[in-house]
Amino acid sequence: MGGSKFVGRVVSNRMQKTVVVAVDYVVWRPKIKAYEKRISKHFAHDERQACDIGDTVRIKWTRRRSKHKSYAVEEVLRKVNVYSPEYGAQQVAAATQAAAAGSRSRIDLAEEQYKQAQERLLRLQSLRAQYEQDQAAAELAGGGSSSSSSSSSSSSSRLAAGVTKPTFTAARIIVTQVAKPSNASRSPDGSDNPSSDVTSSGLSSSESAALPTPHASETST
Repeated sequence: MGGSKFVGRVVSNRMQKTVVVAVDYVVWRPKIKAYEKRISKHFAHDERQACDIGDTVRIKWTRRRSKHKSYAVEEVLRKVNVYSPEYGAQQVAAATQAAAAGSRSRIDLAEEQYKQAQERLLRLQSLRAQYEQDQAAAELAGGGSSSSSSSSSSSSSRLAAGVTKPTFTAARIIVTQVAKPSNASRSPDGSDNPSSDVTSSGLSSSESAALPTPHASETST
C-alpha cells in the first residue's frame, strides 16, 4: 500500500531508531460484494526513540534510508499508558505538590472510600444478624397461635374484600327403597310371608330401627 502519509499504531520498537507501524485499511471485494479489512506494516524512522508499543503515530514518506525503511515518524498523536521511570517520577512529583498544597491525592481518596465501604458492609451484616434473631424469637414465641392468627387474618381479609363463605341448610333425606321380596320370604304356595323380617318399606327390621326418628315438625308436614 503506497502513499505519502498514514496514521497507524506502533507494534514493535526493538530496533534502534526504527519502529514498525501497522496501518489498517479496507479494500472492496467485487466477488463477495463487501469490504475486507487489511493491515499493512511499514518501517518508520524514529530519530528520538520516543515511541512505545501501542502509540498512535503519523508517518510520512521520506527518502529511502534502508532496504525496507522509507517512512519517518512525523508526530505522536496519542501515547499509550505504559509505566516508565520518567512517568513514575512525574506522578510522584505531582503527588508531592498536591500534598504540599493541602489537597489529597487520588490514593488517599480511594483509601477513604474503601474504609467507608467496609463500615457500611459491617453495619449491614449486623442488621441482618439482628433480623434473623428477631425472626427466630418470633417463631418460638408464636408457636400454635400463628395458625389461628393466619386463619383469622384470612377470614378478615375475605370479609374486607366482600367475599362471604357460602352456607348450606341441613336437610334430612330418607330414601326408601322398595325391594322385591326374596325367595326365602315367600311361602311355599308362592304368596308373600307376612312373618318375614322385611318391612313394607323394603328394609329389614334392623335397618329400619337404625334409621333416625323424624322430628315432630317433619311428621306434621
